[in-house]
Amino acid sequence: MEIKTCLWDHLKQTEKNIVIYGMGDGCDKILSVCREKGIPVKGIFASDEYVRNKVVHGFPVTSYAKAKETFGDMIVLLAFGVFRRDMMKRILEIAKETELYAPEVPLFGGGLFDADYDSAHKEELLQVEEMLADEASRHAFRCLLEYKLTGRIHPLVECETDKTEDLLNLVPYSPGDHYVDLGAYDGDTALEWATLHPDYGSITAVEPGKKTVLKLRQNCAHLRSFTVLEGACWNEDTPLAFNGKSGRSAAVAPEGKDTVQGICLSRHVQRADFIKFDVEGAEKEALEGAAELIRREKPTLLVSCYHRTEDLFALPLQVKKILPEYRVYLRHWPYIPAWDTVFFFTAR
Repeated sequence: MEIKTCLWDHLKQTEKNIVIYGMGDGCDKILSVCREKGIPVKGIFASDEYVRNKVVHGFPVTSYAKAKETFGDMIVLLAFGVFRRDMMKRILEIAKETELYAPEVPLFGGGLFDADYDSAHKEELLQVEEMLADEASRHAFRCLLEYKLTGRIHPLVECETDKTEDLLNLVPYSPGDHYVDLGAYDGDTALEWATLHPDYGSITAVEPGKKTVLKLRQNCAHLRSFTVLEGACWNEDTPLAFNGKSGRSAAVAPEGKDTVQGICLSRHVQRADFIKFDVEGAEKEALEGAAELIRREKPTLLVSCYHRTEDLFALPLQVKKILPEYRVYLRHWPYIPAWDTVFFFTAR
C-alpha cells in the first residue's frame, strides 16, 4: 500500500504555523516529540468551554477562533482522545477548514511510529497482515498503518465498526459461558456483557485500585455469579509498583508510588470462554500469566492493541505462539486517535 508522507517529516518541512489543540498529557507528549525533532510549535488552543486564561508550556491557551486569527493558515495537532459523536463531528469540521492531524504517540513505553519504525518492523507487520481472517480486518490494518504514519484522521473513520455488532458476531457464545474481564474499570464492560448475554454462567472481573474496585462492586452488585479479583494482571503473583491515577489512567509503572498485587490469571481462574484484555499497557505480561489457561480452555480473546507502539504486531504474534490455531480479527471502534482498537482471537 502506498503510504503518504510521514507526519513528522511533513512537520519538519512545512512553512505553516503548527498549533496544538489540547492541554493535557497528549499535549505534553506531542510537544516533547516536536522539540526532540526540532519542529517549532507556535501555540496551544482549547475548546471554547476550556479556555480559562491558562498558560501551558509557556503558551497562553487561546480559542480556535483566536488561533485562526493569530496564525492564519495553520497546522493543527490534536492532543486528546475523542469518541463522543458530537465532539468527533467538531473535529471533522475543523479538519475541513484547516490541516489537522492526530499524531500517534504511545500511551505507555517508547517508540514512535514514524517511517524508520515502520521500516524496521515491516516483517512483523506483514506477518500479522497475512494472519488476519477476513477482509474487514485487512482493511482496518491498512487504514491503521496509514493513520499511524501520517496522522490523518480519515483512515480511522473509514475503518470504524460497531462495537456491539462485533461482540455479537465475532465472539462465539453458548448459554452458561464464563466471561473474564481484565481491566474491568467501574464495571461498564461487565454490565455490557451481562446485557448482551443474560444467561451467562459467571463473570470474573479483575481491576486494580481501591476506589475503582469500590465503584466496580457497587455498579455490579446486582449481577449473579459475579467475582472481583482486586489486583493488576501480570505474569506472576507478586507486588507491583502502581501509578494510582484516577480513572482509566491507573497502571503498573516502575515509578509508581503505590503498590498493587500482581495476579497471574492461570493461578486464579479455572474456567473461561471469553477473556477481555484491556490492562493499560500490561497486555504482554497479562497474556504470559494467562497462557496456561488459554491453552487449556481455548477461550475467545479480545485484546486491546493501542497502548504501546508495538502492540499492533507484538501482541498477535505472542498470542499465536500460545495457541497457533486461533483465527485473528482486527477491529477499530469509533475513536480518534486509534484507541479502542482490538484484536479478536477465536478457536471456537
